[in-house]
Amino acid sequence: MKYIKMFGIFALVFLLTGCVKMDYSMEIKNDKSMDLVMIEAVNQELLEESGSDISSLIEKEELEKLEKKGYQVKTYKKDAMVGYQIEKKIKNIDTVSSTKKISSNLGIRGEQKKNIFSYQKGFFKNTYQANLTINDSKEVINGLDEKDTISEEIEDSVSFDEDSLLSDTLDYSSMMSSMDLKFKVKLPYKAIHNNATEKSKDQKILTWDLLNFKEDVIQFEFSLYNWENIMMVLGGIVFLLVLLLFIKRRVSHSKIEKEESCDNVK
Repeated sequence: MKYIKMFGIFALVFLLTGCVKMDYSMEIKNDKSMDLVMIEAVNQELLEESGSDISSLIEKEELEKLEKKGYQVKTYKKDAMVGYQIEKKIKNIDTVSSTKKISSNLGIRGEQKKNIFSYQKGFFKNTYQANLTINDSKEVINGLDEKDTISEEIEDSVSFDEDSLLSDTLDYSSMMSSMDLKFKVKLPYKAIHNNATEKSKDQKILTWDLLNFKEDVIQFEFSLYNWENIMMVLGGIVFLLVLLLFIKRRVSHSKIEKEESCDNVK
């Protein structure tokens, strides 16, 4: 993809100073809603020194495509970093889940499958499984590994002095280690299973450091309660209790009336 090549170029330019950020996040809430966010950012000062601006990170056509897919694209500015924040809100996770076992990707810019999760549907709760590859970030990582090709791309796109960053003696592995490239998941309940590189003590927040992640697929499993069904059952129980109390009172009242009627006859 065109934007991957462009972002890879800027990544190589700025990696020496650790000034590249590319983060994905997914927050799943107990009401089954979900927020997807991707942040792409570089150091503003170095971006300007390269003779480029924020519009170089994403082309106008790409922005329009994202908006048509229901994403919100915002300008990202934090500390010395500038770029884009791409967001999408999903009202119900079940609309992007399949009862069949599937694998998917979280490539916001690339070709996306309709469903992200596989799930087993239950009456009181559902169990969800994610098997994800993040194509956008993998393309950046793979592109950075192809240093000769990327170097040529940079030389064609950005002007440097003779003592430029593209020396054959550059330590590319050191450059890559300075890049912030992560995927984070926030869950309302403890994860059942996951292969995250970092996790909170309660295992509700899972983080994958994609530069050091050795596996090909991100995996995590979790459950969500079907609150509508739970409330329906609780409402039914309350209704039955009220009905039983009403019947009991009617029976007791009828019994008292019969006793009073018998006393009057005597």
